[in-house]
Amino acid sequence: MLPELSKIKGIHPGAILKREIKSRGLKNNELANSLNEHAQTISSILNEKRGINPSLID
Repeated sequence: MLPELSKIKGIHPGAILKREIKSRGLKNNELANSLNEHAQTISSILNEKRGINPSLID
């Protein structure tokens, strides 16, 4: 069996984040507020138009 990371290789981080948000019952703006980030930035990531940079994770 492949490690979990190998299974999702090549998938945009936004797709993974979108799945997590849905499974936790969160809204995009709730995530944006908790990260101190603009809702548009989160939306762009979730729509795979923007990547995730290290400053977002900190």
